[in-house]
This record gives sequence, C-alpha cells and structure tokens, in this order.
Amino acid sequence: RLRLHFAIMLGANPSQEQFARIIKNEGDQCHDSSDDDGKNVSKAYPGTASQWINHCIHLVCRSVCVAFSDMVESGSATGSSGREGNSPVRCYCLPCLTIGQGELAKKRVKSIIFIFVPLILLFFFLMEDAGHVVMRNIRLRHALNTGVYTNWNSGQVKDLHFRSFTLNVWKNLQRGFLVRLPDTFMDVNGETMHVTMMCPRGILFLFHGCNRYAASFYYSPQGRQLVSSALEHGFVTVAVKKKEELGCWSWNDDAETVLQLGKKFLQTRYQDECRNHHGQTVYPPIFGFGASSGGKFVGQLASEMKKNGDAYFPFQFSAVNIQIMAPSDQWDFDVPAIYTVMEGDKLTKREVEAVISNNSHSEVIVTSGQKPILSDHFLKVFDDDPQMSDSLSNSIHTDLIKLNVVDAQTNLLLGDPRHSRDAVIATSSICEKYNSRARKKWATAKNDEDAEEAKPFGMSVRLYGGLTGEELSDAECIWLIEELNVAWDKHEITAEGFDSVLAFFLESVIIPHR
Repeated sequence: RLRLHFAIMLGANPSQEQFARIIKNEGDQCHDSSDDDGKNVSKAYPGTASQWINHCIHLVCRSVCVAFSDMVESGSATGSSGREGNSPVRCYCLPCLTIGQGELAKKRVKSIIFIFVPLILLFFFLMEDAGHVVMRNIRLRHALNTGVYTNWNSGQVKDLHFRSFTLNVWKNLQRGFLVRLPDTFMDVNGETMHVTMMCPRGILFLFHGCNRYAASFYYSPQGRQLVSSALEHGFVTVAVKKKEELGCWSWNDDAETVLQLGKKFLQTRYQDECRNHHGQTVYPPIFGFGASSGGKFVGQLASEMKKNGDAYFPFQFSAVNIQIMAPSDQWDFDVPAIYTVMEGDKLTKREVEAVISNNSHSEVIVTSGQKPILSDHFLKVFDDDPQMSDSLSNSIHTDLIKLNVVDAQTNLLLGDPRHSRDAVIATSSICEKYNSRARKKWATAKNDEDAEEAKPFGMSVRLYGGLTGEELSDAECIWLIEELNVAWDKHEITAEGFDSVLAFFLESVIIPHR
C-alpha cells in the first residue's frame, strides 16, 4: 500500500474519520489524469523546479520533526482492533515510500534518519564552501585589483619547497624535474587573497654545474636568491637533474632526454592554460639558465632547438642566461643571450666580450670583483632565517680569520677556496662546527625549546622534508663553500645582476608557436 505524503502534515496519529477523509482527498490526486494533450500526468507532485525544491525541503523538515516526536512516544498506542505496537508508521522522508508497521518500522525510520541527516548536513557544509569559492572567483574576476608575487612571511625563512616530478617517455628517457610555482597574492578591495596563476609570465629551466645537485637551487645561498627573484617576477622555476647528479652535463647522456621530457612537461601542464590577445591558445615563454657545465649545456640545447625546432615544440627558449662559461664554436642559436662572467675570470670575460661585440642580441654582466667577508656577512645572507644571529655570524667570521682563510685587516680571502689547502681544511672544520646536529646539541644543553627545529641554514620545514639524505648532507656545507667562492670571484654561480637578467628575459619574450 502506498504511504501518501499527506501523513507528514499530521502531528499525531489520525483518527479513522480523518484517515478516511484524507485518503479520499489525497488519494484522488494520485490517480493519473489527462492534460490538454491527452498525456497522463500526476497532480500529486509539484510541476516546476522551484516547487520541487520547496517541497523537498518541507518534507525533510517535517519528517525530522515527526520522527523525533514518534521516538519519544511511549509506543503503547492501540489501534481500533486492539492490537498493540502494530500501528502503521507514517512515511517520513518520501511520499509513497513503504516503511512497514510496528517497532520494526520505527527502527527502520531511526536508521534512515541517523544515516541521511548527517549526509544532508555534510551536503550543506560542502555547498557553503563551494559558495565561498564561487564568490571569491567572481570578486577576483570583476574587482579592480593588483597582484604581488611571492609575499614572503616576515620572521620566517623563505619557503622554497618544490614539487618533484619524474617524467619518462620511454624506459631509457627518464629524468627528475623540480618545480616551484610562484605564490601570488591579489589585493581585492583591501582584502589579500592567495591565488594560483595557471599561466605564468614565463618558465625558467635551471641547469646546475658539475658536482652540484639540482635541488641546491632551492637551498644554496646564491640559488635561493636566483629562485626567489624569479618567483617574485612571476616565473615558474624548473630545476632539471643530470643523469649523474654529482657529475657534469653530458650531451650524449642528457640531451635527448631533456629535450623530449621538456616537451612533455610543457604539453601536459600548459597546453591550454595561456591565450594571446587574439584568443588563440599559446604556451608561456620558455627561458634557459645554466652555470658552468650547465651553461654549456644550455647553449647546446638552444642550438639543437634552432636546428630541429618542430621536433621539440613547444620546448623552445625565448632567451638564455649563460653563467661563467665561454661561448663555443659549436653553438649556433639565434635567441637573445645574456652572459654572466666574473671579473676574476679574465679569459672567459675576454671570450664573451669578443662574441657579443658582433651580436646585437647578446649582452654581458660582469661581477664586481672580489668581495670582503665581514662579521655580519652571513647574517645578511640569511636575513630571513631566525637560526642565523649576529653573534653566530660574527663567530663564523672569527673562525675564518683564525684558520687563515680571511685576512684580519682587509677581510678579503687569502687564497682560492677551491685550491688553497688552508681554505679546504678550514671549510670542512667550520661546516662540522656549525652544522644542524652541532647546533641542536648546543640548544639542548641550554634547554632551548627550539632545539629540535635546527636545520641547515636557509631551509624551511617543507623544503627539509622533501630532500634526500645526500641533499641534506650537501646543504650542511654548501652555504659556506658557495659564499667563499663568490667572494673570491672567479668561478661560481652568482645572483649578482640577476634582476637585470630577468628584465632582459621579459624584453625578449617569444611566445612558442608553430
């Protein structure tokens, strides 16, 4: 027998007369009748969408009320036939739903309520969250707003964590890409909102030199400055791993893999994200950065892209920055190039200047020469890291003087830190003295609450958790090795002048197209 929805409207069990009268009135509406076109329709239910919604909300509310009313009843109601505990249970949730009779039916109703009421509440919570997202997107689209890239939190170390992707085309073509997206904050009517840029201003592929991990772009002092500047300008950074991470770039081992996987990376992540002013789908501009062996590899990639552009589309550089590496006679590319050379490397400087004198699309940045290591040097380098204090920076400076690495009068290095025996021994000693394990012991001895938070300098919690053991070990000393090499100013990756490099990139934008 159909349990008609009219029963929901009753706060108590109907009498026999009421039941008969309502059955007659409501039951007649459940009979099929014909509309003007002769089609059978049911007049027992609303016809429009809004009526259906109102009807469902009404049913749910009344069902819950009646159900709880029945739950607290004594259960001793007796029907006209004198049978106890066997009265019909009204249909609470849906019209025409058969629930049953007696205590079994009440148990079923309770089970339905306990299952569906939480689901209904969860639905409304999700709808509320979805509503917030929709309204937020509407405000971002229509409000007058300004954007700021990567608004670092003051008092905390810069969080340069990355996402690691292992891409492959075939079994033999497999490589790790370490990707960092810029954090973008939009000021909308006085409210700051964090948004994700689906189409970045550019994608910067990073290629390190020999004996360096790709991940060190995100934790070494100079690498952190490079990546931070790129993110603040709205670039996505992609550090590419070598086949042998602590080896050098090899054209035979790395070239085809990088070209094919660079193509795949762009096609799978940015194929439909960007459009030009004509509404056509385009890829964001691609830039290449390489230091030392990585610089040579970038020049070779740019030459191959010119030679076989269609084969690697859309992986095509718009411009390149080649650091501490002289141009090769084997290079043959026509994209704009900006070279960064160190004042102390006279040979490379002359070779680069000779090349750019005949090329109107090339520029050169020359570093400022040897730099002193002052007592507050490391405090300035790690000004965002609470672990580095003025006293700690001064202590490191004092040790460098005692170990004959830095001159006490001029604060300049006494020799090449790559080849000086004293410098090599001193570097190892200082790294051991100030690594995170040693600093953790100091803090524990002083009952410092932050003892467990000791990490390599310049490293956030999220970055720390994403590195391998070998990379963490490298991070314990790279902060000193790299800074000493930059101070000697002969052969080291450098962030000096990198803002000019980014400006050069943006002026040389070429949108990849067929």
